[in-house]
Amino acid sequence: MLSKSERLKYRGLFLQAYEKGKKLSSANLIINYTPTRKDHEHRLPYVGFTVTKKFSKKAVSRNLIKRRLREIYRLYRMDTTKAQRLKRIGLLVIAVRGTLSDENKWSYTSLKTQLEDLLNRVDSN
Repeated sequence: MLSKSERLKYRGLFLQAYEKGKKLSSANLIINYTPTRKDHEHRLPYVGFTVTKKFSKKAVSRNLIKRRLREIYRLYRMDTTKAQRLKRIGLLVIAVRGTLSDENKWSYTSLKTQLEDLLNRVDSN
């Protein structure tokens, strides 16, 4: 579970990441991120996860995807070298695009490979 100090909780911060941040995408995920400020270089980024109703009308399905993404991110940041890369990011919003038409593309392993690929690409930009 992400600590409260790591969660992106306010609408204004989500909008800031969308409007001022850079964007990377894969087949099913979109990452919006901003570079970290100088006074916050020692900490991990604020992270938010969004899954719209367009994905699925059922909250159960949307929450399942968010739980999977949170767990993948939590395990990713546990690696010390990857955590050092994440400290260069100020705000990070991970959003899901598409619909729940094909269950296989929303499996844990599929989401994991896509999210890790995007997070590695963030570091190279």
